[in-house]
Amino acid sequence: MNNTRYKYTMLIASLPAHQLDLFIGEQMPISRIQLNKRLVLLEEQDKVDLAHVEHLQKWSQHTNVLDSEFIQKTEKTLALIENDFVKQSLLWRLELRTIMSALRKRQQGQSCPEDKNTLGFGKWPYFINKNWQQPDFGIGKQLPWVIEVDRFMRQGDTLGLENFLLKLIWNHYATLGNPHYFNFEAVVIYVLRWDVIRRRASYDKDKAQLRFDELVQSGLKAIDIQTQH
Repeated sequence: MNNTRYKYTMLIASLPAHQLDLFIGEQMPISRIQLNKRLVLLEEQDKVDLAHVEHLQKWSQHTNVLDSEFIQKTEKTLALIENDFVKQSLLWRLELRTIMSALRKRQQGQSCPEDKNTLGFGKWPYFINKNWQQPDFGIGKQLPWVIEVDRFMRQGDTLGLENFLLKLIWNHYATLGNPHYFNFEAVVIYVLRWDVIRRRASYDKDKAQLRFDELVQSGLKAIDIQTQH
């Protein structure tokens, strides 16, 4: 067994397994600090590729609608990634972001952008441009989930949409990682799924805070009414 394979076997073996169901369990399987300690075993180029992936993941989560600046910077970063598996994994996520951005623009009453280069990534911008007025952009057979996402958005079901997307991403990464066990690709999938759990936990925390604020406000109103009487 060569040194790289040995190190990656040790790394994967040291990571606690992810839960099967994203929505079962409330705690992270491992803290970011502990995860980083294990990731030091990565080869230098693998560290660079993973850093690019995580950078784009964080950046993309700060915007719902794509623009030319985001697309240009993202394409430059994609070009820097050497591992093809990593690049394709990230491209799938960017294609998802492409479709979501188009759905949001259309829901807001916008027309299809005249500059087709601002539609996004991968193979779907062509279909989005050609079938802007169709609920599924004409890709419902290839991607049945587009219809579900459109329905959630039309109903204004933000919680349902968020949970649906998180589960979609979670399951995709699980399938993508099936052939990989003790290699860099397995590490990438682990980190990507860890980030999905982090997002779910963060979203749950935001919901809990919102609910707490509502209860506080209700309590204050009750006190005001009692005071008035």
